[in-house]
Amino acid sequence: MTMKNRKLLFLAAGAVLLFAGCGKKDAHDYSKYMELGAYTGLTVPRFVSEVTAEDIQAYIESDLLPGAQYNTVTDRAAQKDDIAVVDFEGTVNGESFEGGSGTDVEIELGAGYYLDDFEAQIIGMKPGEEKDFEVTFPENYDGIVDGQTASYHLKLDSIIEVVLPEYNDEYVASISDYATVADYEAGVRQQLEQEAEDSALANACEDVLYTIISDTTFNETPEDLSKACEEAIAAEDAQIVKDFGLSDIKELYGDDYDPSAYLEDRVRERMVVYTIAAKEKIELTDEEYQASLEENMEQEGYLSAEEYEASLADVDSYKYQLLRQKVLDFLAENNTFEDTPLEEYFVTDPDEIQELGGELGTEVSMERSGAAEAAEILGSGDVVVEDGNTDIIDITETEETPAE
Repeated sequence: MTMKNRKLLFLAAGAVLLFAGCGKKDAHDYSKYMELGAYTGLTVPRFVSEVTAEDIQAYIESDLLPGAQYNTVTDRAAQKDDIAVVDFEGTVNGESFEGGSGTDVEIELGAGYYLDDFEAQIIGMKPGEEKDFEVTFPENYDGIVDGQTASYHLKLDSIIEVVLPEYNDEYVASISDYATVADYEAGVRQQLEQEAEDSALANACEDVLYTIISDTTFNETPEDLSKACEEAIAAEDAQIVKDFGLSDIKELYGDDYDPSAYLEDRVRERMVVYTIAAKEKIELTDEEYQASLEENMEQEGYLSAEEYEASLADVDSYKYQLLRQKVLDFLAENNTFEDTPLEEYFVTDPDEIQELGGELGTEVSMERSGAAEAAEILGSGDVVVEDGNTDIIDITETEETPAE
C-alpha cells in the first residue's frame, strides 16, 4: 500500500505539526512481526528545485512589504497589485453556495488567491461601482461547483494602493547584514539554494522510509500498537471535527475515506521507525526533548516549556516525531541520493499512476513522498501533511473559491 493513498490531515493555520497518539516512550523492536526491508546502502533519486530569478524577486518583495505604505486611492480604477475591498454575492442556479458571498473582503489583485476570471472583473472598476458578471468554475474544483457557472453581484468599496519602499543599498542595509543590493541578492540566492538542498534531502529521506516500508513484509500487527493508534485516530478526528465545525469527518476526507487503510499505514510506519531505532540504538534524550519544547515554545508564543508541553495533545506522539526525525537523519547518512530530473522524479503517466494505486481523475501524482516540492513546481493542488510526510491529492490547475 502506497503512502499516497492515505487520506491525510489538513492542518489549521499556525497549528503545531503533531498528530495524536500511538507513540511510545522508547524504541521497540517489532522484528518478530515483520521482515524488515533493507534500510542502508540504498540508492534513492532526489530532485533539487532550481532557484530562479522569480524566486529571488519574490523573496525581495517579501522583505520590502514590512516597510510598505498602504494608501487609500479614490481617483483611479483598480489595477494589478492593488488591494480591492469588495462586497459580493454569488449564486449557482439561483442558489447561494458556501464561500460564494462576502462583505469587506480584501483581495490582492494578481496574487492568485482568487479565480483569475473573478479578479479580472474587479480590475478597471472605480470605488463605489457595482457590477454583475458570471464566472465558470474549473472542472475538478471542489466537488460541489465543479464546472458550474456562478452569477455574481459585486460592489467595489475601496482601493488600497501598496507602495513599497525604494529598493536600494540604504534600505538593504537597514533590514539585513548586507551593505549593497548586489551582496544582498547574492545572499538571498545562497539562502534559497540551501533551502532547496535541505528540502530535497528531507524529501529524499521520506522516500527512503517509504521504500523501506514498501519492501517490508508485515506478517502480523501488534495489538497494543494498533489499538493505541486506533484510539488516537478517533480522538484526532473528533478534534478536527470540532475545530473545523464539521458534523462528520467525511466532510473533510470525502465519502471514500477508508479509516482501516489509514490505520494500517500509520501502524506500519511506526513499526518500521521503532525497529530501526532499536536496532541502531537511536534514542531521544531528555535534553533533546527539552530543547525541542523550548524552541517550539517560542515559535508558538508560550511563556514556558512547561506551558507548551501541557498544550500538547499527546506527549508520546510528540516524542515519536522527534525520534522519527532522528531515524530520518540516520537514513540520510547511510544511503545514497542521486539528483534526478523533474520528469523522472514525479510520475505523470496515467497508467503508472493507476499501477501505483492513484485515484481515477488524478492528473499528476507522484511515486514518492516529496510532494510539497511537486506542488510548488507543478502548480496548485491539495497538499496535506501527516506525521511529517506530505502528499498531493488530485493536482490540477485549481485556485481558491472567490470567497475564502
